[in-house]
Amino acid sequence: MDMVGELSVGYLLVASLLFVAATIAAWFAVYQTATQRHAKDTFAIVGLSGAGKTALFTQIQHGQPHCTHTSMSANHGSVQLDSQQKPWQVVDIPGHPRLRPLYQAVLEDAQGLIFMVDSTHFTRQVRDVADCLYGVLALPKIAEQRTPVAIVCNKRDLLTALPANNVQRQLESEINRLRTTRGAALESHTQEASQRPHEFLGYEDKDFHFDHLPNPVVFIEFSTKNDTPEKVLAWMADIAY
Repeated sequence: MDMVGELSVGYLLVASLLFVAATIAAWFAVYQTATQRHAKDTFAIVGLSGAGKTALFTQIQHGQPHCTHTSMSANHGSVQLDSQQKPWQVVDIPGHPRLRPLYQAVLEDAQGLIFMVDSTHFTRQVRDVADCLYGVLALPKIAEQRTPVAIVCNKRDLLTALPANNVQRQLESEINRLRTTRGAALESHTQEASQRPHEFLGYEDKDFHFDHLPNPVVFIEFSTKNDTPEKVLAWMADIAY
């Protein structure tokens, strides 16, 4: 093997070790969070990488966005909401699909979920966005507890941004298709029905719409670049109790 090949193998090995270390650290952080916090005092920010989750998180924390980068671990902070005596926790969950399942306990214990969408790249990402959102909404406790969800359509300041009603229609259409593929995948496994998550969203005999869910869902048009987080904070304050 020549020197270039040896260097390539070395870089791959280092990258793999770093990813494993980050995954273990993330799991440990989530384990501590799940075992130490039982009250529903948390809002979770979730979505694909690049959607603006961390930018919104820093706005909520500091009143303005800071320079951000893709993170392999969660960001934790707190916010004081209007008329609330206690501080509320805010968790910015990494967008990497391999890390997302580690934060299931945080999602299921959240008072509310903020799902970030990049509305400028939405058309080409719609399947991945819908799959991520489906995975969140199908978690058993999310449905049982009727956890409120705010779908925040980011980058509204750009000309290529889709309006929220367009994002909603495309998500409903894609989730409708995903119900079929996910249902077929479940039937191919021998898992006991009692152990399966609430995989099917909406009504079996009707096309999917968000108002078929037990969860209250709202869509918010937003720009982490030009807007203050007041609309998001107002939604958080409205469901905080």
